[in-house]
Amino acid sequence: MRQMLDVFNRIRNFDPRKLTPMQIVVGIAAAIIAIFVVWQIIKLFLSLLPIAIGILGIYLAYRWLSSNAEELPEEMTKSKNERMVDEALANVKAASSGTATSPTVEGIANTSAQVVDEAAVDEVIAPAQEEAEENLAVKQIINPETGFKEPDISRLIEREQEKLKEADRVNEDVMSQIEKRRQRLLGKDGK
Repeated sequence: MRQMLDVFNRIRNFDPRKLTPMQIVVGIAAAIIAIFVVWQIIKLFLSLLPIAIGILGIYLAYRWLSSNAEELPEEMTKSKNERMVDEALANVKAASSGTATSPTVEGIANTSAQVVDEAAVDEVIAPAQEEAEENLAVKQIINPETGFKEPDISRLIEREQEKLKEADRVNEDVMSQIEKRRQRLLGKDGK
């Protein structure tokens, strides 16, 4: 520790006017050698850089060419939305079979006061569950523009259009009932 303090004090008290000509020549030579060594290290790094980039490029090309989409598991080829739909379907199936992992479903099942025969429940739930699975199932089609699998939402669009038609029909029924009532009221007032 004492030596470090001595070196620090010598650096702090350095006076270039007290240097001898020999010390100046040695200092300049040391600076030139230090610059030369640093330059050689930089030159070596710059000469090896294209080789390293080439090796990295070859490695990445090899990885890209060897990764076939057919070899990937089906789960890896699905989009985030497809995985969410699959997870939701699995949760619905688990909930209907009684192996639900959701604490709310288990809590409701445990706290229910009525004891219902499972066979009767299965008879009631099975048709509804099959219909729900059919409605929730999203078929995959290949987009001709991109070549990727995408969800086929045409059934969902048709279903929404049917809902809109049903709503229009209900609105027409309600409006016709209102019109009949208005005519009836006007007819009674006119007499």
